[in-house]
Amino acid sequence: MPPKLGHFAQSAPRRRDTSTPVTTATTHRSILVAHDHALVRAGLRALLESLPGVEVVGGTGNGLEAVEPVRCDPPDVILLDVTLPGLNGLEAAARIRRLGVPTRVLMISMHAGPDYAVRAFAAGASGYLNKDSAFDELSTALEEICAGRRYLCRAVDSDLVQQHVQQAGNGGAGLDALTPRQRQILQMVVEGKSTRQIAGHLLISIKTVETHRAQLMQRLCIRDVPGLVCYAICHGLLPPEGAWHRADTRRYPTADDHGRRHHSPPLSGVRRGP
Repeated sequence: MPPKLGHFAQSAPRRRDTSTPVTTATTHRSILVAHDHALVRAGLRALLESLPGVEVVGGTGNGLEAVEPVRCDPPDVILLDVTLPGLNGLEAAARIRRLGVPTRVLMISMHAGPDYAVRAFAAGASGYLNKDSAFDELSTALEEICAGRRYLCRAVDSDLVQQHVQQAGNGGAGLDALTPRQRQILQMVVEGKSTRQIAGHLLISIKTVETHRAQLMQRLCIRDVPGLVCYAICHGLLPPEGAWHRADTRRYPTADDHGRRHHSPPLSGVRRGP
């Protein structure tokens, strides 16, 4: 059976009438694309620029590099992949929200699980789109979020999303139990960066990195780095295809290591695909 359409919210679901095309005046929209695969970025740019009034103003493959242009010259929309090196898409969306800029975040992900959608909206995304979505759904999602509405793709079951929202409201822990700095260090650890590299990148002491790492492992009830890698994969911080290489990087310390051993807001007014 096809996924249910319409909103999930307190109000009754609504469907868009697709029998008659919607005619709107062409509006200029600037879009930034953040995806870690260059070929995918190029493909998204080509698709977006085929839409009337759309200008792709830049692209990046790093989460940290995605935040800075939004701070300096906010685009209308940023397409943000969930899995990005440096800073994952969820953390990047949260930082963009804290900037207080009018940029809308459209999260794109290979995951159709409801938990990813919930976390994306909680982080500040205006829309969530699965990578298996058709091009017309990308166009619809842009229209919806630029009109000030939230968009949830057809591939994600809205009823399950609502259940996850309620469960999160009842006190889930996980990543929400970590501070932003701890989540950043978690991602850098599972990407294979040494303690010294993390300290140098974040401009903090090695001891501070070790303290943060010990605290986050205690909060997540995880005892070792392979456990952190598994956790990162399950929560979309690390793509499965890169997991074994990165896990092996941590299994054999580099010279830099010097032998060291080592509540979600309610989602309302979300528009579903037609």
